[in-house]
Amino acid sequence: MKHEIATEVLNITPAMAEYWLEHCNNSNRALRMAIANKYARDMEEGRWDITHQGIAFYSDGTIADGQHRLMAITIADRPVQMMVTRGLSKSAVQAIDQNAPRQMFDVVRLAGGPEWASGNAVAIVRSVLSGMGSNPKAGPTAHEVNEFITKHHDALKFIVDLTPRRRRYLTTSYLSASYFCALMAGESKEKISRFAEIMWSGEINGPQENAAIRLREYLLNHKAPWSGSTRVDTSRRAQKAIKVFCREEPLSRLYAPDSLLYPQVF
Repeated sequence: MKHEIATEVLNITPAMAEYWLEHCNNSNRALRMAIANKYARDMEEGRWDITHQGIAFYSDGTIADGQHRLMAITIADRPVQMMVTRGLSKSAVQAIDQNAPRQMFDVVRLAGGPEWASGNAVAIVRSVLSGMGSNPKAGPTAHEVNEFITKHHDALKFIVDLTPRRRRYLTTSYLSASYFCALMAGESKEKISRFAEIMWSGEINGPQENAAIRLREYLLNHKAPWSGSTRVDTSRRAQKAIKVFCREEPLSRLYAPDSLLYPQVF
C-alpha cells in the first residue's frame, strides 16, 4: 500500500514539541537525555540549521524520527524551524538511521574548518570540552567544535603538529589536550615541545626533565589508562608531570592531584 508523503517547514514551538512527545511517541527507541541536551545547546545559541533531517511521522500519526530534536526544543524553550514529514509507512523504519554517519572531523572540514583539523585535532578539542572526561554530557556538537577550532586556531595547530607520528599510549588525544591546557595557562611552547619529544623518545638531559619520564613510564606500564573511569585520574597525572617539568623540578614519584592543575577556562 502506497502512502502519500508530504513535507513542509514548520516553526515548532515548545508546546507543539511537548504535545507530540506526549501523544505521538508510543513506538520509538528509548530517549537519551544527553543527546537531547546536546542538541538543545545549539538551539539555545541560535546554531541550529534547517536540513532535510527534522521530524517524521508514520501514516498513523506516531513519531518515526526526531524525538531527541523535539525534546531539545522543550529544553531550549524556544521555537525552532524544522522540516516535518508525514505519511511514512511503518516499513520505513528499516531505512531510518541505518546509513554511515559522518565523522566529526568530516563535518568540521565540510563546514569550512581548516585542512589540518583531522580526527586527531577534533579528538583533542572533544577531550578539552569534556573537561578531560569529567563532564558527563554527551560531548560537544559539531558547531561547538568548529567554533573552538576557529577561536584557538594557532594554539591548536601548534599542539596537533607536536605529534605528527603516533605511538601507542604516548600520543593520545587526552595527553595532547593536556598540552593545550598547559599552553593556554601560559606554559612556554618550548617546554611543551620538549616534553612531547621526551614522551616519544624516552631520552632526557638530566633530572630536571624526569617528570616526563615518570609519566611515560606510568602510561607504558598501565596500558591504555586514558579509558573509562581512569581517564580523569590519568589526565591529572599528566598535568602534574607537565607542570613540574615546566618548572624544571625533579620528580621522584608521579601521583594524581585532587584536581586538574590547568583550568578549563578558555
